[in-house]
Amino acid sequence: MQPIDQNVPFSVAAGKDKTAKDAGDPELRALGETLQGYLAYMRGEAGAPEHLSIEESGQRGVETCTCPDCTNRTVNMGFFSIKNTRSGLDMELPYMAVHALANHGQAIYKGTLHEGEVDVERLKQILG
Repeated sequence: MQPIDQNVPFSVAAGKDKTAKDAGDPELRALGETLQGYLAYMRGEAGAPEHLSIEESGQRGVETCTCPDCTNRTVNMGFFSIKNTRSGLDMELPYMAVHALANHGQAIYKGTLHEGEVDVERLKQILG
């Protein structure tokens, strides 16, 4: 995966031809908010459904979101693993990825420590 060019609007890097503030996909936001609710390190209070196994690996520190429309928002610099115990599908993501989904409606995430793109279709299958 190529690094995200800081000079390109976040939404263009995500494959959308809009300004960053207009780029949020409501479906991705909802997906991120659901996932965020399961994660204690993101202040989630909802219990995960029985078919999901989540192991959090929070770290002693934070990372800052570097997308242009974010104002130095920070999240725990750790990550988590999520597994659908019925299907066996699993995934590991940094908390920054959930921040991008829930707050920006973007699958592409970029922080001071982690950057990448969430495989949204796989995540949907896992959350099933």
